[in-house]
Order: sequence, then structure tokens, then C-alpha cells
Amino acid sequence: ARRLASLGTLTAGIAHEINNPIQAAWASAQAALNHIPEGTSEELQKCLQNVCRSTQRCGDIVDHMLQFARSAPSQRVLRPLNVVVEHALVFVRDFATKQNATIRIECSDPIPEAVINAVEIEQLVINLVRNAIQSIDSGVTVTIAVEPSPENPGHVRLTVDDNGPGINETVADHVFDPFFTEGEHRGTGLGLTIVHEIVQEHSGMIRLESV
Repeated sequence: ARRLASLGTLTAGIAHEINNPIQAAWASAQAALNHIPEGTSEELQKCLQNVCRSTQRCGDIVDHMLQFARSAPSQRVLRPLNVVVEHALVFVRDFATKQNATIRIECSDPIPEAVINAVEIEQLVINLVRNAIQSIDSGVTVTIAVEPSPENPGHVRLTVDDNGPGINETVADHVFDPFFTEGEHRGTGLGLTIVHEIVQEHSGMIRLESV
């Protein structure tokens, strides 16, 4: 509990510190876009637009970090989940390519919608997909399925499935514990803890199945 409290204080401090340079980077890129002369290469314009989008996302993540530190409720709207998933995958595409990973999306028709905070669900998807990719050194296949929940009418089920080696029962019991990390790819041990927190904040349920 003390470590999590310290993390909250640290998170709030970091978020405040990086917010100003992020906003400055966005403003500079936006100004450059507004003042580039005619005939400028399309590639340069795309680069500046990507800087704007990425800094905006950083700003959204900073806001989420501050909410996490304060345990404040996040704003939610009705969104199609496939759009949120596809946007999240933009931020793991390079990592997936380096690891020779294949990512597939399967979405039911009609496309399920849910009342969510899009930034938080994107972060959830990014964390789960990166974990799946790291389960094998190279060549993993990750399938993300979005469908109406068969167990809970009116709810949506999002499944992230991979063909990795699986997790033994002893480890599986602790994957959502704060600071728990195991295996070759050691991180902070907070990725799945944050995923679990996001699911709970959305009044959902998360379940791990491994073979």
C-alpha cells in the first residue's frame, strides 16, 4: 500500500513536469504545419501531423496518469470498440514488426459499442498485446476479438489471445498483483495491475485462461 501511495505521488509529479514540454512540442508542430510553404513535401506534412497526434496522445496519457494518482473517475462516452482497438494497435505496430509478430482483429457484426474512456481502453489493449508479443521471442500470433458478451447481455467481451507457451498456475494467481514480474522480459510489474484497475473502473471483469 505504501509503495502504491508513493507511486501515486511520483506519478502526479512526473505528469505535471512533462505536461509543459508536451504542450510546447504540440504547439510548435501545429505552428509549423500552419506556416509551411506551398510545395512542401507530403512526407514532411505527414511527419508534422504525426507529431501533433502523438503529442496529443501524450497529453491524454498525462491526464490519465493524474486521474490514476488522484483515483478520480474518468469521463466515458459510447464508442465502437473496434475503432479504439485499431487506434491502440498503431502504438504497438513497430514493436510487433521488430518481434516478427502477427496481430489480427476479429469483430462481430454489428460492431459492438460500449460506454468507455477511450484512452484507458487503448492503454489496456496496448499492455495486453505487448505482453502477448513478449510471450515468445519471435513469431507470435495475437488475435483480438470484440463481440457481445455471451454471459452478460448488454455487455461487450474483448479477448486477447496468443499462441505463446502459457503460464503456470502459481504465476497465473499473481499476474495482476502490483509489482509482480516474472520471466525473461522483466518490467515494472504494473502493466497488468493497471489493466485490472481500468477494467474495474469500467465495472467489468477480467479473466486469464492459460493452457
